[in-house]
Amino acid sequence: MRNIKAVEEDKEITDRNVWIYNSDESILLFFYTKNKLPVKKENIRIQIIRALKRSIRGQSGELYRFNPSDDKANAIWKRLKSLACSDFLKAISLTENGPKTDGKSKKGKERPHKSFNIDFGTYFFKPFRVRQFYSYFIELVFSDFTPQTLSKKFGMTCCSFFDPKHTSSCILKWLSLKEYLTDTFIRDFNRDPIPQNIFYSLPPVEDILKI
Repeated sequence: MRNIKAVEEDKEITDRNVWIYNSDESILLFFYTKNKLPVKKENIRIQIIRALKRSIRGQSGELYRFNPSDDKANAIWKRLKSLACSDFLKAISLTENGPKTDGKSKKGKERPHKSFNIDFGTYFFKPFRVRQFYSYFIELVFSDFTPQTLSKKFGMTCCSFFDPKHTSSCILKWLSLKEYLTDTFIRDFNRDPIPQNIFYSLPPVEDILKI
């Protein structure tokens, strides 16, 4: 595995001295676990799908926690609750309808998928309704766009351990991660994403980077 310093040195620089990050899975190389290792694609997949299923069931979760005074986040949450009324979504979100690693196994019930792997993701995201729900879900996850909040939600850091202070580069990393989760993440399962195009203005950089 490449070490963190080698990854940091591979970043491209524009004439404005701002890092450029791709919105494909390579963006994960710029996020680090508590053990100072790049985040694994498989771990993100598990985290996202488990949280998505919990949100359909109406359970609370750190990843999609939001400020109740945020009108935009509230509107997205109401939309998600409306979509979650579907009997189909309720059924597919049950742990017994997930892979063997999802919740407690039910005696005598066969599960075709052993884990949250590509095969399960391909099956899970096939229905339009699941991808539609997911698109709003990602918007809710990123509704509070501050590196501090997002780092806590995902349980990973966007800063190099050589320089842990948040900078404008952190904002670009999270924007690229959001784009990856909105588009490439779904395309990896050979499915078409359903972007919601919910446009909103980010607060001033100094507010995003507040400590």
